Amino acid sequence: MSGDMAAPWGSHDAFAKGALRLVLEGLGEVRTQFTVEASPQYGDVWFVPSVGELTRRLRPGLPGWMSERRCLLEVYRQTPGVDDVRSELEKGLTLSRRLSPSRERSVRLQVWIISPGVPVSALAELGFEPNTQYVPSGVHTMASGLCVGLVAVNQLPVEPQTLVLRLFGRDKHQARALRELFELRDMHDTWRDIWALVMRWRLRVSNIPVEKLDESDIDFAENIKWLDEYERRQREEAIEQGLKEGLEKGLKQGIEKGIEQGIKQGIKQGLEQGLEQGLEQGLEQGLEQGLEKGLKQGLNKGLDLGRLMASMQLLGVMLESSLGRALGPGERDGLERFLEAGGDAEAVTRRVLSSTPDELGAWLAQLELP
Repeated sequence: MSGDMAAPWGSHDAFAKGALRLVLEGLGEVRTQFTVEASPQYGDVWFVPSVGELTRRLRPGLPGWMSERRCLLEVYRQTPGVDDVRSELEKGLTLSRRLSPSRERSVRLQVWIISPGVPVSALAELGFEPNTQYVPSGVHTMASGLCVGLVAVNQLPVEPQTLVLRLFGRDKHQARALRELFELRDMHDTWRDIWALVMRWRLRVSNIPVEKLDESDIDFAENIKWLDEYERRQREEAIEQGLKEGLEKGLKQGIEKGIEQGIKQGIKQGLEQGLEQGLEQGLEQGLEQGLEKGLKQGLNKGLDLGRLMASMQLLGVMLESSLGRALGPGERDGLERFLEAGGDAEAVTRRVLSSTPDELGAWLAQLELP
């Protein structure tokens, strides 16, 4: 991925840099697309730690051994070859010389190459060895003086400390990491923000013809397919719940109204035919008419409520995907009022697909007004 100058919004490159920025912000200085030398050479992410160990333990992110000192992080979509790894080694040495205050004193920094797979040829030809002092498997390092390490994502142990790295993997490794992130998205702001990046990537992939997607986009789309089924079940459950609540409420109101009408009808007939007979007949006829009318009204109200809840659920997911954040309570209330007032859900969908996140935010702010 190193060297990409203008990564599209929601691409693998943008996701990787955005995720690394999110987990490293607050721990030190973070700069993406970092210029290594005037030629120029670029690094994906440059990180300089500046806070204590306590902060590292309180927030999810990269394993501590990756962020304990200044480092250059290079994320590859495909497993790098020998020339790619040599280029990263040269980049690290160049940056070390550039940052050194004098020829006699060099600045020690670490280059971490994050690869979806194991570059067997590069590891063998460049003298990498497995390094188990960090994790049982997945980390390979060169001689200590060169300060270059390679993380093979498909070899990493499955644990929370490696989750961010495993999101940069391929096939089943990325699919599993995406499911883990989905389960954790409400547990911490960092996980929620990374999930928002995932949803931006998903939205971009869904709006581009398949023939124009690169391999990493196609792989990601396959690995996130399970979310389509989850959202479909959520919509069905929302409609079912809306119908159930609407029918129950309508039935209760219908019975109450039927009894009320029955009493009135009974009194009227009782005055004409006698109090006792009129009350009996009026109550019977009133209950029958009231139940019939109440059931009909309840069904209609239930269907309306179900459709409203389904529209709210679907539009909420689409808006949050486009905005890259969760909707606030005021925004949800405004959207619900808009739909209850007869607002067109299809018009909202077109607005989501054709508007920028800022434009959508401004429109939602208008809906919040009483």
